[in-house]
Formats: sequence, C-alpha cells, structure tokens
Amino acid sequence: MRREVVITDLTRMSGDRVCVAGYFQNLACVRPEFHVDGPTEDWCRKGTTVVIRPFARVELDLLDRPRTLVPPHTEDWIVDPLHRAGNDMLAAHERFDLLSAILDPSVAAIFGAPVNDDNGRWVAYGTGERSLGTIQPHTIWEATLQPKDSAAAWDYRLTFIDANNDRYRLAVVDLAFRRAFDALRRQSSGDHRAASTRMLAMLRASDVFLRIGLARRWPKFPDRCYLQITGVHTFPDYLGGRCFADFDQPNPAPPAPPKIRWR
Repeated sequence: MRREVVITDLTRMSGDRVCVAGYFQNLACVRPEFHVDGPTEDWCRKGTTVVIRPFARVELDLLDRPRTLVPPHTEDWIVDPLHRAGNDMLAAHERFDLLSAILDPSVAAIFGAPVNDDNGRWVAYGTGERSLGTIQPHTIWEATLQPKDSAAAWDYRLTFIDANNDRYRLAVVDLAFRRAFDALRRQSSGDHRAASTRMLAMLRASDVFLRIGLARRWPKFPDRCYLQITGVHTFPDYLGGRCFADFDQPNPAPPAPPKIRWR
C-alpha cells in the first residue's frame, strides 16, 4: 500500500540508525520501520539527493503493522526499504499550518498516560495511546551543548516552559538541530558555551514548535520510555532552509549504499 507521508521528525539514534516519523493526509501519525534493523542516515538519501527530511512529501510502501505493537509506540508501520519516492517540500505556510493542526495543549496532554518525574521524565512502557506530539512552548529557557564523559560525545538539551507552566529539560535528538549546534560550536572556535548562547538567541527570535516523543525502552530501565525532543521547527526557520546533510564537514565521504537486511 503506497501512501504519501509528510516527514516531521528525523532523529539520531545509535550508530548510523535514525528514527523517522511523519503524517498522512488525514493527520494520522506514522513511524516507518523495517522488518529487520531500521532506517539509517544513508537510507534518507537517493544518490546525492536527500529524500527523507522534515517537511518533505515522500511516498512510502507500507507493508504491515509490526507483529508486536506495544503502547505507547502505536504509530509503527513496516515499510519496504527499497521504495521512497520524494515528491516536493511543504512551503513555509504549509509547514506552519500542519504543525498548528497537530498541536497539543501541553506535554502532559500528548501521550494518554501520566508523565513521571523520577530520574528524568518518562511514560511507563505498555501504557498510553501514542508516542509523539507537538507543542508550542511558552518560553525557551535554555539551550545547552555540553560534553559527555567521552570527549567525542555531546549532550544536546533544551529547557522550556509549556502552556501548563510545567518546566522540562529534555535531550534533543533532532538530527538537523544537533548538526546545526555542532556547526555553531565550530564557528565559535570550539566554545560550546558560546554556541549555546547563540542557539538560544536564534530560538528566542522565532515562533517555536517542539516535537515531543518517547524513546524506546532500554536495558537499564526496561519499564520506561523517556521523553525527548524529536523535532525543533521555527518560523522563521533557524536552519535557513538547510537539512542535516548541509552541515556535513567539508569533503565528506560519498554516501554508502543503504544497508538493508531482510528476515
């Protein structure tokens, strides 16, 4: 079954894996997955063209729902990894209209389950109605880029106040946001604090929509799906029309063919 999807989320996972989400014309949400493994950054490209990126209209071939569909991740669809046909991009006003149409009143209203506050914000595995939503924060309080324990790893976070006057400090996994933050750090001679100040100023100068999603459970906390920011969209666009690939370092290696395995 081939359906057009408007991509809203492209997020970084471990290794070269990414997570993709979007919406059908009827505003039902979909998370494309494969039978084995999952989307990679290379899968987002066809040759040198980036097909999978936020606000792209893309035709996907939906095969089936996963055999095991456990809340809150109710949006999963198995797709054919060999078919992804890019159509066009939404115009700025169409992007604003889409995000406004899927807007939730607050973070707490998104998932259909309580948001717990214990060693981070999370929803219990096996509960809730969905794993993704959209809010307009009342205030962006802080944007931070900090080194992790490993010198090669960085922690990207936004602190914001939502319409309920609740305060959240969440990790940002939006791939383009992270690449743009890295570029600001390079432009600031490696000063991550200066980069954080510049990012905060850009976000505060715009109307901001945040996509809030739930991570998959992981071995340390198998009963928890942690909240994270899966998309940062602003008007005017803080990315200046760019996508994740536009922030690659000079002379990147040519993209490898997609790695696809089937059962």
